[in-house]
Amino acid sequence: MTRFKKAANLAAYSLLATLATALMLAGLSSRAYAGGEHQIFNLGNPDNDVSIADLARQVAEIFERSAPRAPKARFEHVTAEDFYGPGYADTDERIPDVSKARRLLGWSPGCSLADMLPGIVIDYIERYSERVAAAAPLGLSKLASSA
Repeated sequence: MTRFKKAANLAAYSLLATLATALMLAGLSSRAYAGGEHQIFNLGNPDNDVSIADLARQVAEIFERSAPRAPKARFEHVTAEDFYGPGYADTDERIPDVSKARRLLGWSPGCSLADMLPGIVIDYIERYSERVAAAAPLGLSKLASSA
């Protein structure tokens, strides 16, 4: 698992189904077109703000509990510039203010990171365990390019 040296960047993670609900509400709600103007909504779960390093640790812990016979996660620390190339810039924080979506759409993010991660990891294991096991000797870069 690759994580970046600037691993303190925060982002708020959400389930796609929760975001899809917000988009559907926005499409159906006349309040999403206040004053004849289309509204912009920040979506995500501000309660799920976590650094990529913490997210990687949480995913690794859940994976270890869910697939105890699998090899333990190894972390490779790289800079974002090494991974993405020169000139890459990122923000230190991506925490959405969802108050407008709450107010105009009646939407709330709902699912905590602790609640969503086990299902995501288990789904990954069920879908890809054979493929990952077959590709393991190839290494991370070859596995990523075959996805």
